[in-house]
Amino acid sequence: MAISTKVLAIGLVIGLVIGLVAGYIALDVTALEKQHLQEEIDSLKKELDELKELIPPPIPIDDNMFIGAYYYPWYGGLNYHWDEGYSNNPRLGEYSSFEPDVPDWHIMWAVDYGIDFFVVSWWGPHSEEENALKEGLLRAKYLNYIRFCIFYESVGRMEDVTTPSQASARFIEDVKHIAQEFFDHPQYLKIKERPVLVIYAAGYLYQQLGESVEAFDQCRKELADMGFDVYIIGDVVGADSPPVGWEPISSFDAVTAYLFHLTDDWDEILNLADTYYDEWLTDMNSIDVEFIPHVYPGFDKTHSKFYRDEPVLVRNVERFSNFCNIARLHVDDDINMVIVTTWNEWHEGTTIEPAIKYDFEYLQVIKTTLAGCRLLDLEAGVSVERGYKFFGEDLWDEAKGAYRECPLGSGLENNYWGDDNYLALIFHKDYERFKDSERANRIQQFLEKNPPRLELGLRRWCVLSADKYTQYQPYNNWEYADQVALDGICHARIGNLEKAKECFNYLIEKMYSSGFIEDEATPENGHEYYKLALSLFLAHLLKNEDPKAKRYIPILTEKLLNLQRPNGSWLTDDKPPSWPNTETTILILIALNLHVKGVYYYNFSEEQNCRK
Repeated sequence: MAISTKVLAIGLVIGLVIGLVAGYIALDVTALEKQHLQEEIDSLKKELDELKELIPPPIPIDDNMFIGAYYYPWYGGLNYHWDEGYSNNPRLGEYSSFEPDVPDWHIMWAVDYGIDFFVVSWWGPHSEEENALKEGLLRAKYLNYIRFCIFYESVGRMEDVTTPSQASARFIEDVKHIAQEFFDHPQYLKIKERPVLVIYAAGYLYQQLGESVEAFDQCRKELADMGFDVYIIGDVVGADSPPVGWEPISSFDAVTAYLFHLTDDWDEILNLADTYYDEWLTDMNSIDVEFIPHVYPGFDKTHSKFYRDEPVLVRNVERFSNFCNIARLHVDDDINMVIVTTWNEWHEGTTIEPAIKYDFEYLQVIKTTLAGCRLLDLEAGVSVERGYKFFGEDLWDEAKGAYRECPLGSGLENNYWGDDNYLALIFHKDYERFKDSERANRIQQFLEKNPPRLELGLRRWCVLSADKYTQYQPYNNWEYADQVALDGICHARIGNLEKAKECFNYLIEKMYSSGFIEDEATPENGHEYYKLALSLFLAHLLKNEDPKAKRYIPILTEKLLNLQRPNGSWLTDDKPPSWPNTETTILILIALNLHVKGVYYYNFSEEQNCRK
C-alpha cells in the first residue's frame, strides 16, 4: 500500500530528526539551529497526521466463518515492551498501542483478510494494557468494522496470590470490572447474545482457585446480578484426549487453545491436531461444550529477554496453510469459529500482523483457507456454467446423437459408451439445471441400439436417477472408492443412514489423502477425480446427519473447483496422458450444482445474527 509506505517512511524520518535534536542539544548547538530542526519536525508531523486520515477503510469479507486473533495492546507507553526483544520487524515499525491510528491500520488489514474479532490481552484494572485498549483500539475510527473481547491473563493476574480465597476474590472482582467497563460496548463480541470472556491457561487458574469451580459459579451469579450472561471460553485444549470428566470443563461454554502443542516439528503438530481436534470436537459436543480450533504460524522466542530454551517452530507458510485447513475441518457448526495465535505477540514470533520479512503472506493464507469458503457457492455457480458449456460443445456429437468418451484429438473420440450415455440420459432427464429433453430423447434412441457397456451403466448409475435408485444392488466392496460411495448414496436414498455414514467415514478415514481419494485403482489409474465428486454427492446427502460430512462439503468442493481447467473442463485423473471425459464431467457438475442450489450446511444470515 503506497499510503502505508509513505506513512512509515515519514515516521522513520521523524524518529531520525528527533534523535538528531537530542544529539544537537547534547552538543549545545545554537538556538537558531534548534528552531529550524523543530520546525522540520512540526512540518513532518503535520504531513504524517494528514496521511493518517487517508488510511483506507476496511473492506469486509462476506464469509461464513468467524475468525479471531489474540491481540496485544502493550506496545509503547510506560512499559514500552519493544525493548524486551522480538523477531521480525513490524510493517508499522515500533508503534505505540496508545495511538488510535495504529489499530486503524490493524483493523483495516485484519478485516480485509477475513478476521472478525480481536481477543485483547488484559492484565488488570487500570493496567497499561487496559489504558492502551481504551486510548488506542476503542478510539479507532474503524472500530465499527471489527469486534473485540477480553483475554483474561490468568498467569499474570494470579502470580502473587497465596491462597485460593485470594485468587477467587481477585478473579471475581476482575471479571466484574471487565463487565462494567466493556461488556456493554457496542463492538464487544457476543456469541448467542452473550458477552464473551476468554481465559488464558484456564487449567492454571483452576489450580489457583483451589481446584474448585465455586469461583466460576459465583462469578456467573454476580455477573447475572449485573445483567450479564457471560459466555466463557477456556484455554484448555492440548495435544491429548479431552478430559471429559474434568470438573471445570462444564464451567466453560466453549474451549480452545493458545498454543495447542509446542515443538520444533511441524509434522508432529499437524498430525496431533488432525487427531485430537477431532476428539475434542466430538467429546465436547457430547457434553454441550463448544469447540474452537486454533492455529499459529510458528514460535520463536529466541530474541526475547524472557527466552527459556523453548523449542523454535520455524515459520512456514505452507504448513500454516495445512494447519488452517485442519482447523477448518474441525469447526463447531454451532459457532463456526477459529482463533489465530496471534495478531501481534512479537516477542514469541507468533504474529500474522504484516511484517517487513513476510508482509501479508500469513493473512493471505487465512483469507484463502479459513475465510475462503465464503464464496464457494458463487464460485461453484460459475464453475458449473463453464463446465456445462464445455460438456455440451466439446463432448456432444450432434450427428451421432450421443456423447463421446473424450473430446476430439484425444484418440478416444470415437468411443460412444453405453454407460457414459446412460449417465448422460439421467443427467438430462432428472437434474433440473441440466434438463434437455431433446438431447435426452436422442440419447434414448442411441441406447436402444444396445451399444457396448450399457449394462454397466444400468448397474452403476441407476442409483443417481430420480426413480430407479431402488434397483441398485450394493457392491459391498471396500477396495474401490467409487463402489463405496455409490453404496453409500444408495443407503442414504433408501433411508439406511447409519450404513451411509459408515461408507462416507470409510472414504474419508481410509481413502482420503492429500486432497484426493486413493484406492486399489490409484497406482494404475492415478487419482480419479470422479471419485471426489461421488464423495461430495454423498456428503450432501448426509449433511444433516453426519458432522464430518458437513465439514467436508467445502473441502471437497474447493478441491474440484481448483481442478477445473481454464477451458471449463476437468481431466479424468492426474496420470498423464489424461483427457476430459463424459463420465467425470457429469458427476462433477452434479456434485457442484448441489452447492449452487443452496444444498449447503450454512444458513449465513442466521449464523451472522448468532455470532455478532
